[in-house]
Amino acid sequence: MFRIESIPILDRPVTAGRPADVSEDYRIDRWEWLPVPKTDNPEDKFIGIVVYGESMREAGITSGHIVVFQACEELEPGCLAVVATPMGLTVKFYEPDGAGYVWLHSANDLFEPQRWADTDINIRGSVVYNLQLWQLFNGEKVKRAEKQEKKDYWDLEYADPVPTA
Repeated sequence: MFRIESIPILDRPVTAGRPADVSEDYRIDRWEWLPVPKTDNPEDKFIGIVVYGESMREAGITSGHIVVFQACEELEPGCLAVVATPMGLTVKFYEPDGAGYVWLHSANDLFEPQRWADTDINIRGSVVYNLQLWQLFNGEKVKRAEKQEKKDYWDLEYADPVPTA
């Protein structure tokens, strides 16, 4: 079951390809009313981030899609995840090898798996779903919400969500 909730959309794309350089924390760009899974835990946080790249295309995730993920620090093997690597944030299938390393697998044969020491990565969340938001006005793509005041993403509070336009 899903409920509609105003969730933050981060200000820079996450890669579905090779990790992109991230020199500072991501910030909230805007809020969108989107469906999220109903959970028993009111502390569960859901975040959206725009994808850039084609490494996950066989999983139905391509450039321009918004990946909605549930913030967490631990994952089951094989989970589709948002992971911070030394090269930046990426969306991949997460597979620990039990020997201190993690494999991040693409869903596109053109991209090699990435191998990282488990101490070099940070799990940001488990992907719930992806979608592409389009709003047409006079035949042109427009933003669904005005830019809101930027807040620190990792210390996000949900008590007073910013309403969308």
